[in-house]
Amino acid sequence: MKQKSLEQDRIEIIGKLFLKKKTFTENLEKIKIELEKFREYNTKRNEDEYNRNVANINNELANLTNELREINEMEVDLDDPPTEYPEIDKYKADIKPFEELWKVVKEQMQKT
Repeated sequence: MKQKSLEQDRIEIIGKLFLKKKTFTENLEKIKIELEKFREYNTKRNEDEYNRNVANINNELANLTNELREINEMEVDLDDPPTEYPEIDKYKADIKPFEELWKVVKEQMQKT
């Protein structure tokens, strides 16, 4: 009886993990698309919007980093190796130049 309960719990955790990883991957893809849009940003007057978008992406990346920890903990609990998502670090590096650019533009716009 106890064995069935443990197996049922394991199946439930596997299902939750699957959904969590699916959502996680979808959110990573959304960030990738948002980052690609930054290449088209070229209007100084929109620096506030661009800076908000940078902040939103940084917040999402922080949330995804926390979520990845949860995913990895679940995987370890299931005796699976932790999944790595190098895209998170790549996207953090990719956003930095845009963050710096639009921060400088905003500072310059405030001076004029």
